[in-house]
Amino acid sequence: MRAAPTFHITQESGRLLLNLVFVPWLPVSRVSGVEIGGTAADATLCTDTRGTRIECQFPIDPSRELRVLVD
Repeated sequence: MRAAPTFHITQESGRLLLNLVFVPWLPVSRVSGVEIGGTAADATLCTDTRGTRIECQFPIDPSRELRVLVD
């Protein structure tokens, strides 16, 4: 298993914590999982011939690292 893109997401201002709905499309076909902050995340994976769309929702408090794991 190797790591594909890693996203660093930060809330830079505002008093309220934000809940992010994150839906990237990646040009990879074999996603084996998603980690947020080093912990396995509950994410929906939709794969077709063009790649994989990842759907997940999480709070940004104050920052998160989202890592996509591919085979």
